[in-house]
Amino acid sequence: MELELSLERLLPHRPPALFVTAVSEDSDDAVTCFGQIPSGHPSVCNGFAPSTMAVEMAAQAAGVLMGIRHLSEDPGSLPPRLGYLVSVRDMKIGVMAVPADHPLQVRVTLTATFGAMAMFFVRVDLDKDLVVEGHLGVAAPWPAE
Repeated sequence: MELELSLERLLPHRPPALFVTAVSEDSDDAVTCFGQIPSGHPSVCNGFAPSTMAVEMAAQAAGVLMGIRHLSEDPGSLPPRLGYLVSVRDMKIGVMAVPADHPLQVRVTLTATFGAMAMFFVRVDLDKDLVVEGHLGVAAPWPAE
């Protein structure tokens, strides 16, 4: 069954706080998305945002992955489930700032779930350069697996 994968159906975020702009591929445990920090976002100064904003983008991509997983189990469910970024571990920062309105590639892999927690390995790239890479923990009211 083909799922409708609109971002509004997968995430509670709305502009200018919605950083994920498209889903390019997904599997059971991974997703690749594209995103950008909009120039109108308060974190943007002189056309650049701190690279730490890419951590939020990766958390949103993790929400996309979990939303896809949830919708594949319950296609009629609405609205998107809320998730809370609760841990950032071993995060490598490759660049200090990213240009606003420039596409970034986000790759998220689900590494573990336990109760309402999910752990992810994430990587965000600007063109071919590392922006951030590390592990995120997200708490959400997902059903236990």
